[in-house]
Amino acid sequence: MTLTIPVVDNREGSRRNWNRLLIMCNILLGPALATYAFEGFFYELTGHVYIGMIVCGVSMLVALAVACTSYVDHPPPYQWMFAFLGFVMSITWIYILANEVVNVLEACGIILQITGAVLGLIVLAGGNSVCDLVANFVVAKEGKPMMGFAASYGSPLL
Repeated sequence: MTLTIPVVDNREGSRRNWNRLLIMCNILLGPALATYAFEGFFYELTGHVYIGMIVCGVSMLVALAVACTSYVDHPPPYQWMFAFLGFVMSITWIYILANEVVNVLEACGIILQITGAVLGLIVLAGGNSVCDLVANFVVAKEGKPMMGFAASYGSPLL
């Protein structure tokens, strides 16, 4: 993830989190991974021209521009723009990981011979209850066990 999500620290005079080589890797690998994850990398535009080729070419040009216009010892004034790339790449990683969780659950359903509807209901119920479980556990640990116990019955009714 470090190679695809840039870290932006815009505090005045801060060199922390600035690494020109890492930012160039972020620029090169991030858009290519996002294009591949959203299944557009091998989409042919016209006569052997693919979106992946265009994305990689533009990424190389931007990485070269960053290499020519930035310094090793301090971040450039346009460093804030990398926050947008970080946001897009964070969404991409969430998308990739969510798809992998769904694929693993589908594989478990096939192995255990559970239909997709039943498996979906089980995972949905479990996923909705985890945050309530954590919150009620914290309330009980804070010295209010009866409130935590009551919330475990009351929160699903809301």
